[in-house]
Amino acid sequence: MQNDLTSVEWREFKISEIFINYHGKRLIEKQRVKGKIPLLTAGESNNGITSFIGNKIVSYKNFISIDMFGNSFYHPYEACGDDNIYFFLNEEVSKYVKIFFVCCINKQKKKYSYGKQFRQKNADNCKVMLPIDSKGNPNWQFMENYMKNIEQKYINNIVNYYNKKLANDYGGGG
Repeated sequence: MQNDLTSVEWREFKISEIFINYHGKRLIEKQRVKGKIPLLTAGESNNGITSFIGNKIVSYKNFISIDMFGNSFYHPYEACGDDNIYFFLNEEVSKYVKIFFVCCINKQKKKYSYGKQFRQKNADNCKVMLPIDSKGNPNWQFMENYMKNIEQKYINNIVNYYNKKLANDYGGGG
């Protein structure tokens, strides 16, 4: 299988056809109890993590989040979120497929702003273009392989850099 985005056909899908979505709950700052569970809110920094709480609040693991500004992240860890966060869950697709989705979702975030926020209507109707298989279904294997290939390239770059650095700093020792 080729691992080139132009080697496959693409089709539009509603995210809600693939993921179940949940909405975070309002939790103002003065109600938050310090703890260990990441609390997500709207923002691009720290994958949306604003603090760590101990409140008894619904949390999820291994999900995609989208905030009110359209920022999307993959979270392999347990986290909860305030009312500016939407959680998208599907335990049947791999982390690599979820990361692929995040890339597709983030290409659309320019649609959203403070005046035009991502809300439940968007969570129910937001569409993304995805590679398809011969039956017109999402091509999960392509998405997984594509992201694994990108990950491997970055790992190789780091290893190569580190090996060169060792050779330069320590005369080839290791």
